[in-house]
Amino acid sequence: MYNHASLRYKIAALALTLVFVLSALLACGGDNNGEKTMTPPATTPGVTTPAAITTPIVSQEPVRIGVLTSWSGGAARAGNLVDEVLKIINTQLKEAGGINVGGVMRPVNWIKQDDATKVSDTVTGYKKLALDNVAVVAVGGATAASLTAASDAAEDNKVPLVSVGSTPENLSDLPFTVRGIYPNASDVSTLVSEFVLNNFKPKKVGFLSVEMQDIHHRVELMKGLLEAAGVTIGSEQYYDVGTVDFSALLTRIKHDNPDVLITNTSGMDTTYQAIFKQIPSLGGWGDIKVVAGDNAATGPASKEVGADGTYSWTLWTPGLPDSGSKAFERVWVKTYPGSTPSGGHVAMYQTLWVALKGVELAGSDNPAKIAQALRSGNFQWDNAPGGSFKINRDGTHNFKGVIVLLKDGKANVITD
Repeated sequence: MYNHASLRYKIAALALTLVFVLSALLACGGDNNGEKTMTPPATTPGVTTPAAITTPIVSQEPVRIGVLTSWSGGAARAGNLVDEVLKIINTQLKEAGGINVGGVMRPVNWIKQDDATKVSDTVTGYKKLALDNVAVVAVGGATAASLTAASDAAEDNKVPLVSVGSTPENLSDLPFTVRGIYPNASDVSTLVSEFVLNNFKPKKVGFLSVEMQDIHHRVELMKGLLEAAGVTIGSEQYYDVGTVDFSALLTRIKHDNPDVLITNTSGMDTTYQAIFKQIPSLGGWGDIKVVAGDNAATGPASKEVGADGTYSWTLWTPGLPDSGSKAFERVWVKTYPGSTPSGGHVAMYQTLWVALKGVELAGSDNPAKIAQALRSGNFQWDNAPGGSFKINRDGTHNFKGVIVLLKDGKANVITD
């Protein structure tokens, strides 16, 4: 009797164990109205499950980025500006371990192409860069004609261009072109003209400008706005790229004696330095109010005696309060102690970084994907020098610039 009872107890216990095992199996993978119910795995108290790997994958395959501008010819200063900011950018890239392309950290190879300040060399240079398998081209030239040709070449070669800015005003038919920093001519012309009209109420305005297509366009827009307000257009003087002696032109302007002189050098800080250095020898500006273009406000030009009391339109000037400007000035001083960056330096710095960030946004070094990413409406660089920089779907952006007053070698912001 005892042995049989013991056997029955053992069989019952085994059956009960099988019931529990079967229930557990059904809970894990059994059919429940056609849906699988998964029991969470058990965890050991005090043991933290490792998170996803945060260390990015590193590749030695470089991203090839083309830089097309003038290292020779009349606008060779543009290439010098590029070289000076590349020293900073390469240090930043080294510290960051490259750029993040789809979760992979990759180094950057800059492929430079000199257009020698010639439109023909811009076109052939762009084709060479495309054949050299660059992912994107930055800057695009140093004159309006070259920048326009670069935009056309971007479309022909299907390699995107992050232009320094003097591209055709309407980019709707140029899906492979975006402006990297400079705004539309109409934006600049409106800002400057309204400032002149509201602050000086002039009867006559003169112009001193570089011989460039986009500058002519800017001047024509300003003339239209000023004449519509009843202003007479006085002396209109143009000079070639690379001019260093402005005495004859400045003499004519002083003889014409406009209430306001508007100057446009297309970003050449050395040109403004020459103008401001020569004007004191001609007796100064007299009663003429001078509103200069970009780069009069920064670098050596602003330190010249002839700059004092001059107003200037600029995209950037030292001392701006935004975090991007402060960060740029810190890295500049660290790299070039005792010197001051110009607006041209910032223009090249931002244009090159926009190209880099376009690759990161695309998550690819495929030119077509980069072109789409740049115009996706999702490109926004919050810490750009001068403030948050956003590229619109039409290839334009939100930067307009400010007017500053040069006094004692410093630029004081008048408008923002």
